[in-house]
Amino acid sequence: MDLHDKINARNKEIILIITALIISFLAHAVNMFGYPYYESDEGTYISQAWSILKLNQLAPYEYWYDHPPFGWLLIALWMLLTGGMYVFGLSVNSGRVLMLVMHLFSSLLLYLITKKFTRSAFTGTVSVLIFSVSPLAVFFHRRVLLDNIAVFWLLLSITIILYRRSNFAVLLSAASYGFSFLTKESMLVFSPVMLYLVYVIFTSKKRKTVLWFVIASLIILTYPLFALFRGQLFPNDTGISLWQSVMTQVTRRNAEIAGTQISAFWFTFSEWIKEDPVLIYLGIGSIFLNIMLGLKSLYARIIALFSVVFVTFLYFNSLVLEFYIVPILPFFALNISYFMERLKNVFYNRVPAKLRKISYLPYFGIVVSLLVMFFRYSNSSKDFYNIYRTDQTTGQRQAISWMVKNIPPGSKTISDSYAYVDLNDGNKNRRFDYYWKVDFDPDIKETIYGNSWNNVDYIAMTPQMERDLENNSGFALTSTALKNSKEIQRFFSNGWGVRIFKVNQ
Repeated sequence: MDLHDKINARNKEIILIITALIISFLAHAVNMFGYPYYESDEGTYISQAWSILKLNQLAPYEYWYDHPPFGWLLIALWMLLTGGMYVFGLSVNSGRVLMLVMHLFSSLLLYLITKKFTRSAFTGTVSVLIFSVSPLAVFFHRRVLLDNIAVFWLLLSITIILYRRSNFAVLLSAASYGFSFLTKESMLVFSPVMLYLVYVIFTSKKRKTVLWFVIASLIILTYPLFALFRGQLFPNDTGISLWQSVMTQVTRRNAEIAGTQISAFWFTFSEWIKEDPVLIYLGIGSIFLNIMLGLKSLYARIIALFSVVFVTFLYFNSLVLEFYIVPILPFFALNISYFMERLKNVFYNRVPAKLRKISYLPYFGIVVSLLVMFFRYSNSSKDFYNIYRTDQTTGQRQAISWMVKNIPPGSKTISDSYAYVDLNDGNKNRRFDYYWKVDFDPDIKETIYGNSWNNVDYIAMTPQMERDLENNSGFALTSTALKNSKEIQRFFSNGWGVRIFKVNQ
């Protein structure tokens, strides 16, 4: 290939990736403040970032090691760099813009990884499109989830080690993987495959494999060391420790199937199938096919293993929430596109030159199938599935405005955490407390509310909060206050919103 051909190939590649990123941007940005509804976890991570900026502590309540803090440290930094937490409207919106940025960078990294494994810019572009137009991806990548940030760091670690072999690259790759763990501890599941990938790349230079392992381990160990220095690594009189938090997390179970014999994995898997059957079936099928190819192909083996280890982790987990699928979404796209490239090559090498374009038909079939699913969700007659026209958040915003204007000073309100920052920032005369903390944080339950529903003035109830109260008997204080209250306002839009109750003291 002469210089002119190389320039043309590079120009075509640039056009492909820019087109894919534009599609990715539009798929995730349009109506991202209107759909989906603001979920409580989003408000939790935003409130923890706010706490770092305003309170100089890791959480507005007692930090109990629910997750490592690196994710919301990054959110706090983002808010500083963009001019504050209300630049895009509600505080959660600032986090959603960051998720859009994370998604675009993750898409670019996925392109680079796919291209490295397949040596095809076209296949890399297909991988990005699969990753971007999946209804599951659009739904969860818009939300402020630690998993979205952790996936970016994981993909960055893989990309660095695939493209650069210097000691500095080893350091950066190991650090990126460590940051992935410090964002979401479930990323530790990928460590055997990451170590295997590094070992394969540096087979003749084992010292670099050892260096990667040592650096990644040291960064990961900062989390338990942080707990140790605070005297909270092991169980203690305060009831807050890293060990107790880990035990709590591993023994939790999906509230909807409590008391049944249904597997948490299969229960949630059935929901994933309903929401995006094309990606799920193609992803699982390509994983099995790549496992078979992996008997002879190193790349196929590595690509399949990234998915296998996480699926295995989910299968044996007692708690599998819907957004737990986020870390495997890029690897579904990678497995599908890699197998399609292998399939294309088989046809390409066995048919006459005039018919070689037929080898691209599998790609065409996959893209069409994904687009059908995409438009099914984005233009469904059901408002909940209408990604680009549904407004699920106006009711939540109206509720915030009403509470700020109408709840009197000195009041105590139990609410969902989606609006924690917007209700509490700069507010010294009223309390708005997250319902989980009111019933499960002893300091809040005993000190602030005296373990009595009579000390509650208002309840701001979302459908998510209502489900939790129905499925968990532990919300005794909140549930009792709700039974002794009267609905005075409601703000809803397309099946989601807030009901305001005044407690009859």
